[in-house]
Amino acid sequence: MNKLVCVYVFLLLNFLFIISGFSQNPFVIGYNQDLVPSFYWKNRNEKIGIDAEIIKELFRRSNLDYDVWFLPWKRLMHMVKFGEIASGCPGFKTEKRETFAIYLEMPLNYAVFSIFVRKGESFTFNELKDLHGKKIGINRGYSISPHINDPVHKGKIIIEETDSAENNLKKLIAKRIDAYVGNRDAVIFTSLKMGVSDKIVYLPNPIYDPRPVYLMISKYANIKNKTKTIQTLNKNLNKMWKDNTIKSIILKHVNHNLYLNK
Repeated sequence: MNKLVCVYVFLLLNFLFIISGFSQNPFVIGYNQDLVPSFYWKNRNEKIGIDAEIIKELFRRSNLDYDVWFLPWKRLMHMVKFGEIASGCPGFKTEKRETFAIYLEMPLNYAVFSIFVRKGESFTFNELKDLHGKKIGINRGYSISPHINDPVHKGKIIIEETDSAENNLKKLIAKRIDAYVGNRDAVIFTSLKMGVSDKIVYLPNPIYDPRPVYLMISKYANIKNKTKTIQTLNKNLNKMWKDNTIKSIILKHVNHNLYLNK
């Protein structure tokens, strides 16, 4: 009988160990699988891209092990919300997300979202009203603007969600949508990979000014020394902006003038 009790206690302790944060060691970062140029593997061990190098240096300075899971954005947000992974990125800061996630004080990067159309079918875009009556493709879980549900726009812009940049580009070329709003660098990268870059263009004005994107930490994930970990990440990310490490990484990969004064 005592032997059975010991086995039961052993199994119970192991179960408690697992649910108390084993899955978060190393620190699991969910990354948007559609943002390929910002984070990918050159080979099995070498991480390449703007966000890949920023995260690598941030966690090196913070002396933290981490792992990256590439996930569809909507699933990633669900997993952060319910603490199934420690963190997610790169995400815009919104009131809704702040109910379940803690944002680092400084952004990882800045994102430019552009409007892509078929070549030869450009139109003037200066404000959201210019999209009224049009069918716009976006990646599932995204929003083209914080103001999309304002009364002046509600119901006047037809939004179609699709699981990936590749599928949205296919719909755009097939004339199933009028335009596709997505991360500019990621969409260009995907169009080159698909061999359709000569069939699309992006409008001169982005959907909105470059916006900061953040690493967000789940409030409900089991992270060892969570408060101290967040403090350490904040301290080192602030230093990386101050000592121009992040600017150097960005400019190594892209040559957009919008980054020069960030």
